[in-house]
Amino acid sequence: MKQFKKGELAKQILLLTVAGGVVATVCVLPGLAIIFKELDARSSRDRYRVQRSLNALKKQGLLLHEVKNGTERLVLSDTGKEKAWSYLAEDLHIKNQKRWDKKWRVLMFDIPESKGRIRREVSWKIRDIGMKTIQNSVFISPFPCKDEIDKVIQHYNVTKYFIYFEADTIELEQDILQIWNLKK
Repeated sequence: MKQFKKGELAKQILLLTVAGGVVATVCVLPGLAIIFKELDARSSRDRYRVQRSLNALKKQGLLLHEVKNGTERLVLSDTGKEKAWSYLAEDLHIKNQKRWDKKWRVLMFDIPESKGRIRREVSWKIRDIGMKTIQNSVFISPFPCKDEIDKVIQHYNVTKYFIYFEADTIELEQDILQIWNLKK
């Protein structure tokens, strides 16, 4: 197993839960084989470290022990979900392509004023991952970003307020191209 810095193993376990619900769906206690496999914990020392990290996550209240239909499992608490999201969001960025495919990715949203805090957070995160504002609540990117956008809007549970589409042309394209130093 890879040597993790302090706290990194716990981070990886939380990210596994987001990526595929590994802890929630397969952490039927004592069957931790999938977690051990995902983290390449082959030796008894490595498996002990994983178990210790799981126990620390439970003690911190990030993982909860749950019994449902006679099956024991660990699930993310609300605090655990937020912590996992913060780890995931750190690495969430639109990747610049070497060659532009001449398509624009446009994202529009209309989150109601009653959800003002969420609207501001979503808007900030969309900018943070690399999209640019062209009007209030309208963002654009020349690079593929559907997966990143989906993660953001699913996290905030605001999918119904969003429209995402791709376009071949856009008004004021020359001005917008300069933002990314691109040429058509």
